Amino acid sequence: MLTLDDRVILQHFVARSAPGDAYLRRARILLLADDGLPAERIAAEVAVPVAQTRNFLRAFQKQGLAVFPVDLFKPPAPFGPEEALNSAARQITQRQLEQMDFWLPQVVATADATAVHELRKTIRQLRTAMLLFAPYDDTKRLVGYRRKLRRLMTCLADSRDLTVFTASLSAFSEQAGFSSQECAAAGELLGYWQEQLAEVDAVMCQRVSRPRWQELLSQLADWAAPAEQPSPASREAVPYQTRHLLPVLVYQQLAAVRAFDERLPTAPLATWHGLRIQLKRLRYLLEFFEPLLAASATELLQQLKEMLELLGALNDARVGLALLADLPAAVPGAAAVPLYRTALESRVEQYKLEFDPYWRAVNQVAWRQKLAMALVAL
Repeated sequence: MLTLDDRVILQHFVARSAPGDAYLRRARILLLADDGLPAERIAAEVAVPVAQTRNFLRAFQKQGLAVFPVDLFKPPAPFGPEEALNSAARQITQRQLEQMDFWLPQVVATADATAVHELRKTIRQLRTAMLLFAPYDDTKRLVGYRRKLRRLMTCLADSRDLTVFTASLSAFSEQAGFSSQECAAAGELLGYWQEQLAEVDAVMCQRVSRPRWQELLSQLADWAAPAEQPSPASREAVPYQTRHLLPVLVYQQLAAVRAFDERLPTAPLATWHGLRIQLKRLRYLLEFFEPLLAASATELLQQLKEMLELLGALNDARVGLALLADLPAAVPGAAAVPLYRTALESRVEQYKLEFDPYWRAVNQVAWRQKLAMALVAL
């Protein structure tokens, strides 16, 4: 019901809300429903009538988190538009490091799938920030940190990919229409991949528990420590504040996204993955500075999240096809492999079709006008 991103947003909101908050009950309704509780149990838990609970859940199915006020989940601004971009980058890094400190121990202890996902996302956000802000870093340390974080991402990659793959294969194996032989083959194939996942998780926990990663976090925390605000080094006017430089960064990243327009119709799946990377960078850049932007940024971010969910599902299908292609012929449940391959190939085409209206919207003037309005606040 909830995406991982939505669940984390709601959990954080519940954790920091006062008991009398008007929207606390609604957030709890969604979290309890995502845990599988029926409407009657949820209504009793949050002291809301059953009919009202059901109506809210139906509204969420249609609107997603848009059922809440636009600014409800918007974090307070940690700095102003006059902040030097270098200083803003350090504060953004501090926030991401707090997330890493939260998720890394959970990955080491339990290989929890949600923790792996959130840790990967946080690392990706950090690497995006380092890529974008490296030209404004006087210490020249961000390029090296970015390479090291890439190696940590690699430690997590196989676990995340196999977790998604086995969950998808499990759902596929339970669908109706299979013969008894096909069901048995699908079950054998699932069992094989679950064994592979257990082995991969054990290796991952060993790798991410190494002291080198805590040392890296310590180095990053040292870099992100508050530094004195820079001042122009010469009599010439030099742009260095966030309000000067952020619009440039945003439009550069938008250009990187729009460059895919003519390539998508006949593009291989690797190109779609490249578009996903560039869209993530645009999303994260806007999220980093969302508290400084006008309200239209929230709507744009929601659209980017929906686009990225589709592209993420498309990439998961791509990874799944690659895993199937590498299987030995004698793998348990081999008879189910062509069935699942056909299902994944069908999903790829469906995701592309669903993505098309989002892509056309981004390439329209109205979308770029909303982006311009978001930046006007600077």
